[in-house]
Amino acid sequence: MNHIQKSSKLQSVATTSPLTFAAPGQGKYNCITSIAADSDAAADVTIESPADTVIFRAKIQANTGIEKEWNDSDPIRGADNQALLVKVSAGTVNISAGGFVTP
Repeated sequence: MNHIQKSSKLQSVATTSPLTFAAPGQGKYNCITSIAADSDAAADVTIESPADTVIFRAKIQANTGIEKEWNDSDPIRGADNQALLVKVSAGTVNISAGGFVTP
């Protein structure tokens, strides 16, 4: 089992537009452990780091959503010192996500 040391927690945030966790600093990584997203249109839900580099993708149908969790020991990890974005490609959307930053 991998052990990832945490230096701080990403605050769980809800939004109706792309959700961005800012670049955490040199040698640090944003890590996502949970997302929830929905849309009134068929859409792709993506996590990107850096922007336009998809590291997770799921498809949802119109008027549905996704809830997904990852273990702290195996999160979705962004690139070194890069912002992490959670996006829904179409429709009126709601997005929330949480996680942590590695030291």
